[in-house]
Amino acid sequence: MINRPGRESPGRLAGGLLEPLNLNRLGHPEEAKTRLEDFHNRIQDPWYRVISACLLDRIKEKSLAEKAGKQLAYLVTGHTALGLWAEGSDQTKQALRHYKKALGSYRDDRIEYQFAKERIKRLQARTANKLGARVLTISGWLRAASYRSRFTGKHTDKSLFH
Repeated sequence: MINRPGRESPGRLAGGLLEPLNLNRLGHPEEAKTRLEDFHNRIQDPWYRVISACLLDRIKEKSLAEKAGKQLAYLVTGHTALGLWAEGSDQTKQALRHYKKALGSYRDDRIEYQFAKERIKRLQARTANKLGARVLTISGWLRAASYRSRFTGKHTDKSLFH
């Protein structure tokens, strides 16, 4: 998106950043880093250069937050990008932390805010589904153990339940 000539508007910059973020999330980290590097070298906007530098591990997340200062639009953009990058690296807790910080900006007029809100819902639902599958597995094992002890006279080791 950023390859086409034109002014570096927030929409164009966000779209240009979204490409490597999605590539990383879809399991293509090397291609994502290459595209992110290209994006970083091609743009001139200072804030998007800070975000891309952070994602490329050139600066620390703390530095990103300091450079955002009290500009809430910067915070929501930065934390949403960091959340999506963490998600692509299977760091769900870290992704949720960044998305929640993005919501803490209270900039619900920004598309990144809405995106972060939806990602939180999906990640929490995914986590709940995984937990539910584990509970079903355990309850199935308990039913089988109960069935076995009733009909075979063999009892399950009670130490498993203490």
